[in-house]
Amino acid sequence: MRWILGVVFGWTLGTAAARADDGACPGINDLISRISGALEVADLGLAATLTGQARTALLCQPQPLQTMLAAELSRLTGAAAYFNGDMAQATEVFGLAASISPGESLEDLYGQQAGAFYAKVRDSVTAAGGATIVLKSAGEAWIDGRSLTREVPRDLTVGRHILQTREAGGKLEARELTLVAGEDHVLTFGPAEVANAPMAAAAPGSTTASAQGRTRNTWLLGGGGALVVASGVMLALAAKSHGDFDAETDPSQLKGLQSKTNSMATAGLLTGAAGIGMIGVMLAEDGLGLGIRGRW
Repeated sequence: MRWILGVVFGWTLGTAAARADDGACPGINDLISRISGALEVADLGLAATLTGQARTALLCQPQPLQTMLAAELSRLTGAAAYFNGDMAQATEVFGLAASISPGESLEDLYGQQAGAFYAKVRDSVTAAGGATIVLKSAGEAWIDGRSLTREVPRDLTVGRHILQTREAGGKLEARELTLVAGEDHVLTFGPAEVANAPMAAAAPGSTTASAQGRTRNTWLLGGGGALVVASGVMLALAAKSHGDFDAETDPSQLKGLQSKTNSMATAGLLTGAAGIGMIGVMLAEDGLGLGIRGRW
């Protein structure tokens, strides 16, 4: 198990940058850990309290978001609302999670009913079609943590997204952005900001092929990346279980803890391999074009 713990430790360090420097801004990695722990022991009151900080955390970070962590926090927030019986809130937050990372399902450990509810929300988001966003300003911009390259359109699902922008020499600013099906959103900011300027019309006959390519790219990128982060979550849970195993003094409990640890570790490794495989397929087929349009 030592090498598994090493993987988990490295993944945790990699996500530590999502924590806010300012103590008033909740750290995303910390929220994920605490909400997950509250749900694991069915402390729904604590989970609800913690998820109240989720939207603030997504909008107040001093650095660009990490896409998969933003999606994971949104799924956990939606799960907490679901188990607390707030279906409207669960639908709204699950919708954000699906827009950020449309290729992922809710983790099995939250149960079949919660998973089916999330799948219904996700399917409604993906069935609504796609949209694009293109940066026209000289500053920097990120959509759900994915960097935008100036003049290069980014394909997205419809619905809510987290947009972060930074002018040269300025500080990071964030807001929610809602895209509708077929929208070509032009992003400009600074002294002459234009909120929703239309893009030039596409050449006749190109719309259908472009939309199909965007949908495929979105699924492969979102699904592959989401599976990788889900793998990290499972390996983190395996590490926690391993720690419980080492600390347990009751021999009758050791077999169950060992089985749980092995199951979570195996599931995490298989999930990570599947995610890397999805991304590899897209890299193999799309070549250099992916480096421009599908960059995370």
